[in-house]
Amino acid sequence: MGAVIAFLCTLFLAFAGVLCPRYFLLVMLAGLFAAGAAGALLWSVKWATEKTVPATSLLLGGAAGFVAGLACLIPQWVAAIGTPQATEIGMKDIIQFASAALVALSAGVGFDSVFARLRKGADDVPIIAPGQSSAVAKKD
Repeated sequence: MGAVIAFLCTLFLAFAGVLCPRYFLLVMLAGLFAAGAAGALLWSVKWATEKTVPATSLLLGGAAGFVAGLACLIPQWVAAIGTPQATEIGMKDIIQFASAALVALSAGVGFDSVFARLRKGADDVPIIAPGQSSAVAKKD
C-alpha cells in the first residue's frame, strides 16, 4: 500500500506546482519507480492466483516501471535539447510526467504478471545437465 501512496504523493507534488525544477526531476524519477511498484502490487493483490513475495513484486515492478517510464521520457527530452533550459515547471513537463507514470504503472502490472507466468513455467520444465538425456534427469 505504501507504493500506491508514494505514487499518489509524487503525482500530487507534480500537479501542485510546489517543486522547483531541480527537485522536479528527482520526484519524476521516483514517481516512475513508485508507479511500477504500485502497478505490480495492485496486480498481485487483485489478480494473482499464487502467493508472491510482495518485496519481489515491488522491486521488479518498480524496475519495470522505471525503465518503461524512461523509455517514454527520453525521446521527449532528446527532442527538446535544442530549447533553452527551463527555469520553471510548465504544464508540458507535468503532462510528460503523468503520461510516463501511466506507462510505468501498466509496465509494473504487466511485468509482475509475466514474471509469475515465467516462474510457473520454469517449475514445469526439468533442468537437464549438458550431455544427459531427459530420461536420466527424470530419474533423479
